[in-house]
Parts: sequence; structure tokens; C-alpha cells
Amino acid sequence: MTVKPLQRLALAALAPIALAACAQTPQSTESMALACQTTECICVEETQSIFESGGKAPVQWKQNGDAFCQDGYVLQRVTEEKQGGY
Repeated sequence: MTVKPLQRLALAALAPIALAACAQTPQSTESMALACQTTECICVEETQSIFESGGKAPVQWKQNGDAFCQDGYVLQRVTEEKQGGY
């Protein structure tokens, strides 16, 4: 099988986009603790694969107002689905 020059160009253009979509940089624990003070967050179980769906737990709060999770969980912002008609 030979790859035509146009196909090679298309693959070269699409490869960085695909890699960027998969390589989301997680935010630091400190920045998420601050962000969760103003936006809704949840604690999700740390998983080894993007294909696994980990467990969820409620966010816990320190006396200074910082959000945190129990061991084995990380903070994640809650994404809301937009309802029709808005």
C-alpha cells in the first residue's frame, strides 16, 4: 500500500490536532482548589485509562475555603449540558 502525497499531507495536518485533543493538561491541585470555590466541582476517582469511568465523591472543604478530595480522588469541574430553549 502506498500513501499518496495528498494523503500524507492530510495525515500530517490532522495528527497534531488528534494528539492535542488527547493530551489535556490537568490543572494543578492548588488551582483546582481555588477554581472550585466559584464553580461547581466533584471528586472523581483517579483512573489509569481514559476509557475507564471512575467513581465519584462529594467535594470536601478546608476551613480556609479550599476544596479537596479524599485520597485516590481528584477535583474536576462539573460540565453542564445546555438545555434546549435557552
